[in-house]
Amino acid sequence: MPPHSVSGDELWDVDEGAVSAVPEIPEGEFLALHRSTGGKAVSFWETVSYREIAPLTEISDEEIAHVWYSDDEYAKIKEHVTATLKRVANGETPDLEDGFCMRGLEGRTKFGGRRRKNNKAAALDAVWSTQIQQWRKKQNNPIQIAAAYKPHSLRAKYPAIETGQRDERFVKDFIGPAAPIAAKKE
Repeated sequence: MPPHSVSGDELWDVDEGAVSAVPEIPEGEFLALHRSTGGKAVSFWETVSYREIAPLTEISDEEIAHVWYSDDEYAKIKEHVTATLKRVANGETPDLEDGFCMRGLEGRTKFGGRRRKNNKAAALDAVWSTQIQQWRKKQNNPIQIAAAYKPHSLRAKYPAIETGQRDERFVKDFIGPAAPIAAKKE
């Protein structure tokens, strides 16, 4: 369901200056991807496609029921996730044919949760220590802070790459070759 606390009287304040500073882009417009040549940089779209979304206060109850999960649906999802995690905790391998899959639940196991918590704490400690050193020297060096964080982000990066490659193999083996993706207007 949508956020229960949102009502017509509780809308967030919007900085009108910030909104008017955003250039208007024709709906559905696509342009080529901006590519960097260095290979280790972020790429951005020069323009983006977008679709206007009505504020929650202007969406009917019927539309909300079609878009958001109901409380009952959330409860069923939670039950299914709990059953999957219990199977894994008992040493069973989740069976896709029975509708059980660990995809996305890795951090919910005892081991995965502990690993994630420890990595986050170590990353926070590394960044915090670097910032304190910089403050004492009256410096501000974001590159040094990023360097302190990088080893901790790599602990998540490589497992994520492996998961992506495993997903790709699954799709190729069980679903077949992908059809060419054509750009389309939304």
